[in-house]
Amino acid sequence: MVAKVNRSLFNNGRCGYKTTLCARLSLQSNFTYSFIALMKKHLLSLALTTFSVYGFAQTFVSTNPENRNVVLEEFTGIYCPNCPDGHKKAQQFADNNPGDVVLVNVHTGSYAQPSGNDPNFQTSFGAALANQSGLCGYPAGTVNREYFPNYYQVNQSGNPCGTEPTAQSRGTWSTSGGLVLQESSPVNVAAQATLDLSTRKLTVVVEAYYTGDAVNTSNKLTVAVLQNNVEGPQDGSSANQTQVLPNGNYNHKHMLRHFLTGQWGASVSPTSTGSFFTDTYTWDVPAEINDIPLDLNNLEVVVYIAEGNENIITGSEAELIVVSPNTYDALPASIELPEYLCESEIEPKVTIQNMGNETLTNLTIRYNVNGGPIETYNWTGSLATASMEEVTLPSTSFTHMQENVFWVSTTSPNGQSDEVASNNDAVATFYPAKNSGSAVDIVIVTDNYGSETTWKLRNPNGQVVASGGPYTNGSSQTITENVTGLANGCHTFEIYDQYGDGMCCSYGQGSFTLKSNGVTLYTGGEFGSSDERLINVGGSLGINDDLELVNDLSVYPNPFSDNARISFSMAETAEVSLEVVNILGAKVMSQNMGEKAAGTHSSIISAAHLDAGIYMVNLLVEGRMYSTRVSITK
Repeated sequence: MVAKVNRSLFNNGRCGYKTTLCARLSLQSNFTYSFIALMKKHLLSLALTTFSVYGFAQTFVSTNPENRNVVLEEFTGIYCPNCPDGHKKAQQFADNNPGDVVLVNVHTGSYAQPSGNDPNFQTSFGAALANQSGLCGYPAGTVNREYFPNYYQVNQSGNPCGTEPTAQSRGTWSTSGGLVLQESSPVNVAAQATLDLSTRKLTVVVEAYYTGDAVNTSNKLTVAVLQNNVEGPQDGSSANQTQVLPNGNYNHKHMLRHFLTGQWGASVSPTSTGSFFTDTYTWDVPAEINDIPLDLNNLEVVVYIAEGNENIITGSEAELIVVSPNTYDALPASIELPEYLCESEIEPKVTIQNMGNETLTNLTIRYNVNGGPIETYNWTGSLATASMEEVTLPSTSFTHMQENVFWVSTTSPNGQSDEVASNNDAVATFYPAKNSGSAVDIVIVTDNYGSETTWKLRNPNGQVVASGGPYTNGSSQTITENVTGLANGCHTFEIYDQYGDGMCCSYGQGSFTLKSNGVTLYTGGEFGSSDERLINVGGSLGINDDLELVNDLSVYPNPFSDNARISFSMAETAEVSLEVVNILGAKVMSQNMGEKAAGTHSSIISAAHLDAGIYMVNLLVEGRMYSTRVSITK
């Protein structure tokens, strides 16, 4: 991970340029500061006079001389084990200097290149920034993209990886950043941003005012969009526990998403005392970048001015205002459910969001599971535009299927008709806990760092009835634990990785497997700090894999707008019937398929007489139901 701090406009006595120029620059710096101290009132008077003469319409940027702010660009990646410690140090520096430090996390390099199903947090801008910095490894960072002779990063041989490299190791960011904060800035920059929720258009108005003469006659302005609270994996997350989520994933912050002004910024001129600059930049915010959703409620806009591609003079965070053309528009932004469940009732948590421009004070929330009876909950509170609140709904009973579908719908915001009905519905899936006997085999295959792995098995009362680890480091080893005499009820298997990068697949191919009566219940290994599975000892929820009459139930294409083919495999001969049920539980299609022999079968369903939406396709076999979810688009 790399972070950058601005090059000092006035050297302040620390040899900021080449060593041979150090004495001259120090004298120049002392003279400059004395001059500024004597002339502050005259400069401000001249600035205001110039401002008036040229008719600039400055509205919100300060015209008073100010010190520089820090722009700390961190270069990071999800596989960088020491980067979370860098995140922590950067955030502490920002917290200690509120309003004066801008953090930009740039995911780039080999540590950010995803493998398997891991997310891709990179952008098209990161590689050029990293290459310019002269970084020697991760974590590293640049403070205002400035060269600090005493703090640059070196390679294993003790040599810098470039000429006047700006990359530093994380231990010096706050020191070099503190030097920047003491220096006067010739320019102030500020921005106001407006985000239209309906069109996803971001508009940023930037203003810059020069209280002194800049070194260069033309500067570069960067307008950056960042995103906070992006959930994902992160090696070494245990070093920054404040950003580890309850499920073990990592909460990524200040993640660079886009430069509205291009790779190296837009030109700003003139840059002499009293000069005023303003311009407006827009961006149609896409739904996602590299399959990573852009959450409109977690965007951050920052602006900074540099002498060129390097040497950032100062920066600031923009004021972001969220607007909506709709008065009444509410939606379910997210659903929180357990992945596995032993019980036949569930207490869902739904995060509601106000997308209207009127404060939301009451809302009707309707929900059900597997198309069962619809429950209603009347929420009251106070939510401003774009604000969210997690609502714990009353528990609801249901009958388990192989895949359970929870449906929720928000209606009647403030007792009015919702102006955007298309975003009112949401669904989430969860599964029945696997049934087991009273004996369970726990198979642990360690990665290269077995000393980080521990596990516990808890009974229905939460008491630990078995545990294991830590194990030895080195090549993978297989450990099998046989736990017997388990009482009936829901047991919880918990597995932990002390370093926060799971057991697979960066440092060996580790895994865990849970078995009972020779049947594999669960396998895993890719997680953050922890993972868990539920075991229903003596239970009968769902059907275990070895008892399935129907396997490989699928629908293709899905979603579909015309026809789709349902395919499934029969383990033995049985009578089969098919039905399609809408999200409200109403049966909209049924078909008696007759007796089907063991083997693979298929059938066609038509969307001709069905509305767009989400449906459940159910196969009924020998009193058992096998279901899958489909979507119809029109």
